[in-house]
Amino acid sequence: MDNDPANSNVRSSTSATASDARLPFGVVLEALADDLGDAKVRRAVNQMLPELKAGQPVEQVIAKHERKLPPYLVGLLRTATDGERLTETCDALVQLREARLHTWRVMAGMLMYPLLLVLAFVGLACLMSWAIVPPMASLMNEFDLELPVTSEWFFGTAYLIPWVTIAFAGLFALVLVGPRLFGVGYALRNTLPVLGQLYVCLSHEQFAVTLANFVRLKIPMPEALRYTADLLDDGSLSRASRRAADRVERGASLAESISISRQFARSLTTMVAWGETSSSFDESLMLAAEMFADHRFQRVQLLRRIVPPLTLVAVASLTLSAVASMVMPLVKLIEGLS
Repeated sequence: MDNDPANSNVRSSTSATASDARLPFGVVLEALADDLGDAKVRRAVNQMLPELKAGQPVEQVIAKHERKLPPYLVGLLRTATDGERLTETCDALVQLREARLHTWRVMAGMLMYPLLLVLAFVGLACLMSWAIVPPMASLMNEFDLELPVTSEWFFGTAYLIPWVTIAFAGLFALVLVGPRLFGVGYALRNTLPVLGQLYVCLSHEQFAVTLANFVRLKIPMPEALRYTADLLDDGSLSRASRRAADRVERGASLAESISISRQFARSLTTMVAWGETSSSFDESLMLAAEMFADHRFQRVQLLRRIVPPLTLVAVASLTLSAVASMVMPLVKLIEGLS
């Protein structure tokens, strides 16, 4: 399995170090904003620092600026304003940020080579359609040659090839990144062959790691689920987590709450049910995260093996077909001149 920063227990964040050194809460909060790399959090912290340095109570300052901070951060800061608890909070938040970044590094690394191949094909298609095909078509018309069916079809539609390729590539990219940009379409993305299951593994891994960190911080389960929902990249799973939080708040167990939602994998429900009957619920969540990380790694390896050659074969086949469609009329023209 690849090394996942989300599963690392090594303490390396500046904010955790500042908390260990018993520095003032304002200094720790400033370091935490740097660790998270969130511009919105940084602006809110900059507004809070003068008030903290002036000696105003931490709880009062947090309450005053809570609308400017993410809900999960407000909840955690209210329960951890000093000592070891604050250090644990800083560690957990930095690990969660690394988990989110790792998700997109995995996807970017996997799709880079196929994307380059598609871009190369679009460039070649543009060259043929706009610089090679028009003069050849004019030459064929000048000699009034009877073209093969494939060549006739190619010369008639060559100008559309770049636009059709761009349209398909754009539609595919929209299905992949549209949910993140517009907040809709997660269900469609998750049903893509092979690739959809990779997204499911990524989102469930993120859910399990995030919830496990909040459980370790002794956050009540309904709040932990809502804070987890705030941090999930998968909008459909985030909404399902909020619904599960409402059910847990009404007295249902977590396993029961997620078992009735189709957004949660059955394997996760099984692990959660086992964790609720044992004394190490957070460890069962981390085991679930490792399970999904292993599934994700296997699918990434599969995609890395099949997507580049399939893309290469598709591009080569289309290119050879186009070349053959252009060469056949030339052969016929040479035969007629001789």
